[in-house]
Amino acid sequence: MDNVLIYDGPSMLDRAPIFAALVGLSSPSSNSATGAMLQVYIMRSDIPPQAAVASGADSSVCGSCALRGRVLTLEAAESFAATLGRSKRRGLRARIAAARLRGDLRLNVERPCYVRLERAPTGIFKAYAAGRYELVTVPEAVELVRGRALRIGAYGDSAALPVGVVRPLAAAAAVETNYTHAAAYAPARADRLAAFTMASADSIEQAQQYQARGFRTFRVSPMSELVGGVRRVLDIQPGEAQCPKTIDKSVQCVGCGLCDGNRRGLRGSIVAPAHGKGAAYLGESI
Repeated sequence: MDNVLIYDGPSMLDRAPIFAALVGLSSPSSNSATGAMLQVYIMRSDIPPQAAVASGADSSVCGSCALRGRVLTLEAAESFAATLGRSKRRGLRARIAAARLRGDLRLNVERPCYVRLERAPTGIFKAYAAGRYELVTVPEAVELVRGRALRIGAYGDSAALPVGVVRPLAAAAAVETNYTHAAAYAPARADRLAAFTMASADSIEQAQQYQARGFRTFRVSPMSELVGGVRRVLDIQPGEAQCPKTIDKSVQCVGCGLCDGNRRGLRGSIVAPAHGKGAAYLGESI
């Protein structure tokens, strides 16, 4: 048994159907950034992840996260493409043409989220749709996780899940990472996650607001420069430290454990330079 379902039911954000898969039980992730951690993916159960993003239905698992991009009609996307430089215009027009061939009516543009939907999320959705994942109870899931390293929300926000599913898994893990944008759009749910979750902040002001509410924060900064081959954040604030793995590539989340909310008495917050294919939409780096 390598992958199981830990939840299959309504989203706590909008009641649409979603599922959460715990993956990597017999073959932990080979992700070079996180290391060998079990991963929880959260996504719509009735729509493939790329289609959910294109239509805006990903709000069921990502809320109103600022990194979701903008959903436009194909006509509006054509108008937007005309405002772009040659390379970006050509790329967007190719996506519009592909969407027309699929019969899609809308398209997501300017999506900063680094998650590559065509990779793990699509494969996991296909396996779910084919009925290949067993649904386990929360106590069973806890025993599968106990003493191991766990990454919650490899895709999707844990605010979409019942807290009674997420909290026991976080408590059972030896090392756990979790991030939520819900502090911006569902503060009451975010408050219930704060003990084991970093509040994702999209600006200095937002990070400071969340910290004043008692959260530790994880902020992605568009302000960075290369110094000696290392991308250094330029706007680090008092009480923040740059994510260690963005400074030293030998560091992995599994051995770091700083993004563990408040449960282990950790202090301070984390900031990282913008990364991934959508980083350009967050601002300029030097």
